[in-house]
Amino acid sequence: MRRWTTVVAFVALTSVMASCGGGGGGSASAAPPSVTGSIPAAPSEGASASAGGSAAASSAACNPPRQDGVKLTFASFGGVYQDAQRKAWLDPYSAATGVEFTNDENSSNATIKAQVEAGQVTWDVVDVGNDFGLDANKDLLEPLDYTLIPRDEVLDGFAGDYRVADITYGVVLGYNTDKTAGKVPAGWADFFDLQKFPGKRGLWKNPFGNLADQKIFSADVYLNFPQGEDAELVLEATGYLNRNGSGSANTGIGFFADVGYRFTFVAPYVSYSYFNSDDCADLTLSPAQLTTCNATIHTADSRNFKAGLNFFFNKNLNHLNLEFQLNHGLSSYGPQAITAANAGYAPAGINNTLRISAQKSFLAHWNVLF
Repeated sequence: MRRWTTVVAFVALTSVMASCGGGGGGSASAAPPSVTGSIPAAPSEGASASAGGSAAASSAACNPPRQDGVKLTFASFGGVYQDAQRKAWLDPYSAATGVEFTNDENSSNATIKAQVEAGQVTWDVVDVGNDFGLDANKDLLEPLDYTLIPRDEVLDGFAGDYRVADITYGVVLGYNTDKTAGKVPAGWADFFDLQKFPGKRGLWKNPFGNLADQKIFSADVYLNFPQGEDAELVLEATGYLNRNGSGSANTGIGFFADVGYRFTFVAPYVSYSYFNSDDCADLTLSPAQLTTCNATIHTADSRNFKAGLNFFFNKNLNHLNLEFQLNHGLSSYGPQAITAANAGYAPAGINNTLRISAQKSFLAHWNVLF
């Protein structure tokens, strides 16, 4: 959607705005655009102050045009973090341009996806984690227009095709020489060397998923009962535990069951699928993370039923399928599957939550091959 070009571009401009006034004592900070990107060395305080003073007058980012009457919604993670963003970014930008901001403290990748697919985007500027805005999300984003964004004023390596990073952070190795007999670990290899450095270790318990936190456990039963050449009964059931990271809408328990019967050229069938994501109650989360988690979970829950008749007049060369569907929650078929991305419009009043009544639909498909 074109609107997302404005969304991400603004993040780039406001990131630089924090250093335009010189109050921050340093250059704008940003998170690396990918885990493989290099992090530029931080300039010295003297160099930052000097560069900030000399560049501010000519900086395009520090002299944005007036946009009185423009109203934007800014979504982030709430708490003191968003309070700091408001003071460092939003308020100075409003003073410089006249843009008015409404704040939302529920930034969520799943909400961005849902808004874009439904064609009902209400967020204009969104602070996201380092796992979003990559090529994997390009169907939800448009490439940034660097004829409008002063790319040469963004820190080297921090401007991506679909996003501009806005903070830096680091993971460091800490130790107590009173507990290590005066020895100093040389790096992460020593952290894992229990012979060289015996004793307990502590690691940050990140409550949100990563690649090591993704796994699935499933069990499947398939039964086929032939009843002569003209008839057979088929049953299949699968149960699974999906582990896609704590706090993810796709972490939970589900199953599906299918029963089909064929008699000569007629084949009736029924199918039911169920998925329910895990709650946030047992996770150790900050208030902002709990808000994000609660906004994300259960957005992929589903209760879907379908029953139909297949008529194989000439096997698959002449095939008629009649199917009734009752779709509740997330569904890959029925009204919930109709989005602005795949059909150019989205049915009004329908989304993927279980709060919306189940949707009924009927499919008639006749396939004839010559």
